[in-house]
Amino acid sequence: NTHENKILLDADPDYINRLAIAARNEAELAAWLEGSWDIVAGGMFDDVWKPKHHVVPSFDIPSSWLVNRSFDWGSSAPFSVGWWAESDGSDVQMRDGTWRSTVRGDLFRIAEWYGWNGKPNEGLTMLAVEIASGIIEREIKTGIYNVCKAGPADSSIFDVENGNCIADDMAKPVRLKDGRVYRGVYFTKADKSPGSRKTGWEAMRKMLKQ
Repeated sequence: NTHENKILLDADPDYINRLAIAARNEAELAAWLEGSWDIVAGGMFDDVWKPKHHVVPSFDIPSSWLVNRSFDWGSSAPFSVGWWAESDGSDVQMRDGTWRSTVRGDLFRIAEWYGWNGKPNEGLTMLAVEIASGIIEREIKTGIYNVCKAGPADSSIFDVENGNCIADDMAKPVRLKDGRVYRGVYFTKADKSPGSRKTGWEAMRKMLKQ
């Protein structure tokens, strides 16, 4: 942390220069110097992700904005559900009373559910219907259940194997612990054509650089 770095710098004036030479990239250097461990060095976006620019305090999402969810399937491997709000260009009021402007098309990741068991690259082995229930519970809790639209998901969930289809299972009505039955969870097919992954990465990098 910063305090420890000051002690080391007092003991060795060349400490920072040696760290700068040893660091493999800016993210790793920031982690060593500033205690910024929120980016994995060597990751796809570590050179363009800046928390002070890309992380904003919580705010109430305008009713005119589009809210949807994305999904990357996993069972023995982790799954990931992401919830997004897309601006229509309207200003937003932060919870401290201040206002901020947005640009039409700005994307805010407003929530995430990462399904892992605490060990690297190991999932929760949950059934599709169980994940759907968890998604609905979280959307009810955050107040977006009635406004959240279908977003992109790994196209493999739409495959039919031995009469079973993950997307179909997730779309079935769900009965939660309160005894009520809720509509299921729907997604659209993500583009997984040749080169689509690289194109998507580059599109995300371009957005983060703006």
